Parts: sequence; structure tokens; C-alpha cells
Amino acid sequence: MWGAESSARQELWRLGVASGATWLFVLDADMVPACDPRKLLHPSADAVAFRLFDLWNLHPPLYRDDGYWRAHAVPRTWMVKNPGPGFADAWPERGIHCGHLPLNIEIERQIFAPLEHSLLHLAYSDKDSRAAKAEQYAAKAMQLTQMEQQHAASITDSFVKLKPLPIPVEYPLRKEV
Repeated sequence: MWGAESSARQELWRLGVASGATWLFVLDADMVPACDPRKLLHPSADAVAFRLFDLWNLHPPLYRDDGYWRAHAVPRTWMVKNPGPGFADAWPERGIHCGHLPLNIEIERQIFAPLEHSLLHLAYSDKDSRAAKAEQYAAKAMQLTQMEQQHAASITDSFVKLKPLPIPVEYPLRKEV
């Protein structure tokens, strides 16, 4: 659904809501939690915010920490309580970078996950994947803001600052092909 993200996310959101699950954990196919997030769920919370590490290598796990690559510094909401079938979700028209949650989701009480509960983004974890992502973004450059274009161009930077992942990972790190 590259380039048509909004409609795909809306469809998946609605399937999640219809499932009747208490919580909805909205991740991309190339993301995994570092450990089981269920221990964070609390009945008085509406949402959980996580840090996101963009992995540049899996073995050993190294993440990028420079320029535009600082998602690990600011927790963002990735898990919310199911608002139920009466919720009329609204999504932006953007085909790329439309967000993971509906625009009109209301969050009153959010938990900020501890560092060890971060999310791991595997999309850039090897040279071939980075090249493919750069090509994908280049093909849809007209849908990106100027800042997003610069971010996409930085995928193939020659000199990047990599750091060892500062947390243990509960699951084996592997990228499905």
C-alpha cells in the first residue's frame, strides 16, 4: 500500500476496532517490541507511548542516532484502548506518513513506556533494505514535505552515527523476507 497508506491504515484500524480487543497496538510490519508490552497495560490508561529505535544493523543491534534519526528520543503513542464501534475515525488524505492513529483519537491518560519497552524498527537494518527504502521514497517524493524529502535522502548517507542498542531484546531479531 506504499503511497496509499491512509486508506490501508483506516481499513486495518477498523478491523482492529471490530475485533473487540481491549487494546489496539498499531505497528508497521517492519516493527517489533523489544519485550512483551502487555505488562504495561493499565485499566486507568487510554494509551501507551513508546520510543522507536531505527536499527541499522541486527547482529549486533545498532541504531542510528544523528540528524533526522532521533525517534528514540521522543516517545509516541502506538497503543490505545479500543474506542469501540461507535467511534467515527478520521484520517488525513496523505498517501505517505499519514500517522498510525486516527486524527480524532482522544487520549486523556497516557502511560510512557520505560526504555526497555521500546519499539525496534527493522526497515533500515541492512544495506539492501536502506537502498530499497530510498528508492521507494524517491518514487513518491511529490507526496513528501521538504523535510521528509531531506529525511528520505539521508537514508543513504555515507557517514552515520551508530550506537549499540541500550536495552535487551526479548525476541530473536530477524527480518522476514
